[in-house]
Amino acid sequence: MISKLVFTLTALCLSLSSFALVDYSEPLSRSSRPSSKKAPSRAKSKTVRKTKSSSKKSGPSGYALEVKLGYEAVTANIVPGEPSVSLYRGSMHIQTPYNIYFDGSYFYGATDSPELSDTSAEEAGNPEFKLGVNWLQFGGPQNASAVDLFVGTVLAAGDSHFATTSTDYFVGLETKKRFMAFALGLGYQYHMTGTPSDKTELDIGNVHYVYGEIGWQATYDIVFAFEAGYYSMTQNSGDHDNSLESGPSFSYFSPKLNLSLAPSVGIDLGAVFSGKSAEGMEDRGNYKLWGYKGLYGDSLFANLIISI
Repeated sequence: MISKLVFTLTALCLSLSSFALVDYSEPLSRSSRPSSKKAPSRAKSKTVRKTKSSSKKSGPSGYALEVKLGYEAVTANIVPGEPSVSLYRGSMHIQTPYNIYFDGSYFYGATDSPELSDTSAEEAGNPEFKLGVNWLQFGGPQNASAVDLFVGTVLAAGDSHFATTSTDYFVGLETKKRFMAFALGLGYQYHMTGTPSDKTELDIGNVHYVYGEIGWQATYDIVFAFEAGYYSMTQNSGDHDNSLESGPSFSYFSPKLNLSLAPSVGIDLGAVFSGKSAEGMEDRGNYKLWGYKGLYGDSLFANLIISI
């Protein structure tokens, strides 16, 4: 399995789902404590930023690379017995000095449940690619604000119980604001879904996705965050054999903990809990929509993050 993820990440290097909405690229110093002391001068902050970022660069000046390897255990409460599903994830983020970034992600899934898959072997999911631009950026490191715009695609996959046979496209924006040790991020995505080539799959129509995250940097090495999101699906009027006849919506929330193990190595630990249930999609075990958080049930996850 590790060899599969390494191969996948290597293939994604030239064109790079989603990374942390809350950005702590400028952490508090180890000696920082809540007090009445004045914030560091602007000139000093720029010096710290330059020193820190230089350790993450690879290749030409100004480029940064982040690789994430993760595991997620999902309790699929949508089928009898609530079987466990294992998801092995790999993702990559490349930031360029031209305010343009590339993201890419891929995953494999496995389960012993005959209701979800007729094999216990790992099966491929849908690869996702995103191209974004850092449209607006202003403020200092401790009160930075930013607005990003992006477009992307989720590519169709072949014979797999964890991947759809439709190619989807999406557009969106994210806004982020730093308040000293706190940060807030909000985002919106509009997914334009394609028609599955497999007639047994559900054709769900287009999807609105709204999400937000708030984070607190407790110490230099520890960040607590809380994310929540809401999906709204539109009714599909196409002629697909298995089309969505209503417009269901559902939600999730996710507490997270980020630990810095070294200047370029960290781990994410967290959980995803289902909120509002998607009414009218009781048979979603056959819909292969594993890219939607909280749709199938609650989960626990862990990620290893390496910055270069």
